[in-house]
Amino acid sequence: MTVHDDISRYISYFKAQNQEIEKIASTRLIFREILYLVEIDTLSHAAFPQVSGNRKRVVQFIDTCSNWNDKDKVSAVQLKLILEEKGVRSGRLYNAINRRISSWGYGKIVRPNDDLTLAEAQQLSTPNEFTHVD
Repeated sequence: MTVHDDISRYISYFKAQNQEIEKIASTRLIFREILYLVEIDTLSHAAFPQVSGNRKRVVQFIDTCSNWNDKDKVSAVQLKLILEEKGVRSGRLYNAINRRISSWGYGKIVRPNDDLTLAEAQQLSTPNEFTHVD
């Protein structure tokens, strides 16, 4: 068996798994999402075996192997929660995030284009605030 054969078998396996995942009823969407995340984690191990830590490896995999336009977005709500957990309740970034979240109004569906990019978050933040953004 050649490397090409091994790669073809690997790809075929994941195509078959994706077909099985798609058969899961839409009422069980969370199970489908979990299975896709397990698949992404597995592929990230294959692509970057030298990278330690699931989060770092999966982020590197997505950055390198996808054309996902929103991969550099930072959730404003999550960022606010992280800053507050770290005791950061003031500053340029924190205030900008609060203004952004307040501007959405109650019940608005938040889309990725409503959030900051990582570069925007870095520009708005003080060095102390940016240590919590990753």
